[in-house]
This record gives sequence, structure tokens and C-alpha cells, in this order.
Amino acid sequence: MRSWKAQGASLALAVAVSQGAGAAEITQLNAAEADYALAARGACTFQLRGEIAAGDAARLQALLEERFPRTHDELSVVICLDSPGGSLDEGVRLAELFGRYPVSTVVPAGADCLSACAVAFMGGSFGWYEYLFNMRHMHPSARIGFHAPALEVADGDYDAGSVKAAFGVAVEAIARIAGDLDTVPHSSTVNRFPRSLLAEMLKHKGEDYLWIETVEQAGVWDIGVITAAAPAVSPDGLVVACKAATRWLKDDPRFDFARNDWDLDGDTDAVEKTGETAWRLRYSALFETTCEAEVTDGRTLSLTINHDGVEAGQMYLPIWVLYGPQKRLAEF
Repeated sequence: MRSWKAQGASLALAVAVSQGAGAAEITQLNAAEADYALAARGACTFQLRGEIAAGDAARLQALLEERFPRTHDELSVVICLDSPGGSLDEGVRLAELFGRYPVSTVVPAGADCLSACAVAFMGGSFGWYEYLFNMRHMHPSARIGFHAPALEVADGDYDAGSVKAAFGVAVEAIARIAGDLDTVPHSSTVNRFPRSLLAEMLKHKGEDYLWIETVEQAGVWDIGVITAAAPAVSPDGLVVACKAATRWLKDDPRFDFARNDWDLDGDTDAVEKTGETAWRLRYSALFETTCEAEVTDGRTLSLTINHDGVEAGQMYLPIWVLYGPQKRLAEF
């Protein structure tokens, strides 16, 4: 079994990979892969910086096959992203590669991952033997921004054929993103590229980015946050988290909340402690909801939701969801 820790000295390796003009710079930072815990903390095997251009996915795949042949064990290559975007088609190719290989994705502290880079980021995956998990993380100070594709037509070149070709490239890229919606990694209730994210992304044009900046956005779209923040556990906080999980199970996020919004109301009809770090909570609206909540390993919140005795689903969420859906990630 290869060990990240054993290769600690190689963090200064920084092997630059040759690139074509206008292509992203791909740098190897470590000679070993990461286990799940290290990947979640943002330890980088590779770094991709700069504008994404045609051929970047092929170059990275060649590097992966040469230096990190797949072993189907519990280790993963991790790529850290810092890019203003570029070719959407190539961003989709990178996302497909990250899901296929698999490769975990990270946007580290102070980095930007915009446009095509954000699409690539969502392909982040972690392979554990025959299982596959979504695995994409951001630092609270990082910026991830999505927007609709733009037609890429050279200045002065506006004939019908050029516009039609550019439109076709954009539509094909969106079709490939939409096609990935049916991929639901093991143990996740969240598709690799959720429908609600695609719908919101297409509302934003040009420099008007859809930013990932709240607990609601990160939670519903299965984006991890690299943080040691751990809010206190309380019945009120658990109820609000259970209500959020009910929305997220249906891929039905909310981005606007009223001052006295029911979804932010932590009142319960009953609270029963069922274990040292486990609770059964009941609250009502149109139907009675029971939420079985348990904190495992001090960092993970397991929630099982039942509506009138019928199980709606189960989610494993990071403990920081207890801050509530409106909490800004930058405040962690």
C-alpha cells in the first residue's frame, strides 16, 4: 500500500509538466496519493493553474496513467485547481476524467475556480475499492463561480456557419453535463452535477457568477469545506439541519429565507436522546416528521428522515451544517 506520509518530503517536488501555448499549467506536488482523510484536508498531488484549453484533459490523463496507475484501493490522486476558466468543452472533459479515473478536486485557500474550472471541479471523485464517492472540497477563502456558456466566435467572424458551430459546441457541453446527472456515486444522495445546480448556473451570464458561498449551496450540492469549525450540537440546530436535509434529498435548495421562516425554526414537538451522541426529534408541518440524528467520529452528522412513518432518505453531512443554511462559508 502506498503511503502519503512516507512521501512527505516530496511535497516540494513541484514537477512542472510541459504544456502548449495557452494551456493550463499542470504541476506535480507530491509523489504519492492521499487517503480519504488527507484528500478531505486538501493535500494536493497535482496543481492545475491558468486558463483551461483544449488538450489539458489528455495531458493530465497521460500523467495519471504514467505516474499513478489505478489500483482500486483506498487512495486517490488529488488535484488542486486555480483557474479563471477557459474552454467549457475541456472543462467537461476534465470533469469526466476526474469521475472516471477517479481524481479528487480541491480549490485551496485564496484560489479561484471559475466557469469551466467550476464544471471540472464538480467531477471530483474518490474511489474506494469498487465504490465511488463525490469528493470535491473548497477552502472557505476560495471562490468557486459558475455561469452559463458563452458563444466563442472570433472578432469579425460572424457568418452563419461560425455562429452555428459555436452554438453547437456550447449545447453539446451542456448536454454532456446533463448526461452526467444520472451518475449518483455510492452512499451519496447527490448526483455528480445536480439538476438544481445546472438550472441555477444557466441563469448567470458573463461576470455575473453563481458563487458557492453558503451552507445551503455547499450542502445541497455536496461540496466539502476544508475547516476545523465544529458548531455546538443542540436540538434546535439538529431540527434545522433535518429540514435542510429534507430539501437536499429532493435536490430542492432554497436561497431566500423569510425572517421567521419555518425552515429556520428549530422548535420540536419532542426530543429523545437515544445514545451518547444520538437523538430522535419530532416536529410537525403538514405531516409529522421524525429525524434520527447521530454525530459520528465527531465530524459527521447522520440524519434519517421519516414523514408520517415513511422513510424519506438518509444523508451523511459534515458537522458544519449545524451553523444553518444561511451561514456564509467565509465566516467559518
